[in-house]
Amino acid sequence: MAEPQILPQHLASLREAIIDVVFGRSKEEPKDIKALFDWLETDGWEVLIESSPTDVYALDIKALANWCFNDEELASWWGYDLSEIDDPLRLKFARERMATVFDDDEFLVKSVCAAYFENNNQEGVYVGAYLDVQGPNGMTPHWLGIFVSYEEFLQNIRISGTLVLLNDCPMLTDEYLLELWQ
Repeated sequence: MAEPQILPQHLASLREAIIDVVFGRSKEEPKDIKALFDWLETDGWEVLIESSPTDVYALDIKALANWCFNDEELASWWGYDLSEIDDPLRLKFARERMATVFDDDEFLVKSVCAAYFENNNQEGVYVGAYLDVQGPNGMTPHWLGIFVSYEEFLQNIRISGTLVLLNDCPMLTDEYLLELWQ
C-alpha cells in the first residue's frame, strides 16, 4: 500500500467526504471535489506523481489506431504494395507500432498515477488520473475518479476502452486489433 498523503487543513473535510462516498457511508460526491483536483494540479503535484505504487503507462489505443492502423500507412512504412496487404500483415504492423510507441510517440503514451489519501481509521482511497503530455506546457491530468484500491483504478482503465495499459498490449486479441483497423 502507498503511504497516505497529507492534505492541507482546508481539504481535510473533503478527504473525509470522498472516503465516506467510496466506503458507502454517503451517496453524494462532494460538490467541491474540484478543489482537491486543483490542489493536486498545483501545490500537490508531487503528491500525485510520487504516491503511485509503480510507474505505469497507458497507450491511447484509439488515437494510435486513427493515426496509423490503415493499409496506406502500413504500405508506406514497410514499402508494400496495397494489394499485398492482408490481415496477418495488419496484425504484425499493429503489434510493432504498439511495441515501439513508447519510444516514438510520447503524445500517445499516458503516465498513469493515483494519489493515496487515508483517514484516521486507516481507510484509504486513490484519486486516479492519467497525464497528457502538452509539449512545453508540461503535463495535464485527466481525472478518472476515486477508487478504493490501486488495482480497482487500473481495472477502471482496462474497461474504459480508450486507454490500454502498456503491459496489457501484448494480450490484445487479433480480433480487437482488426476491429480498430481503418
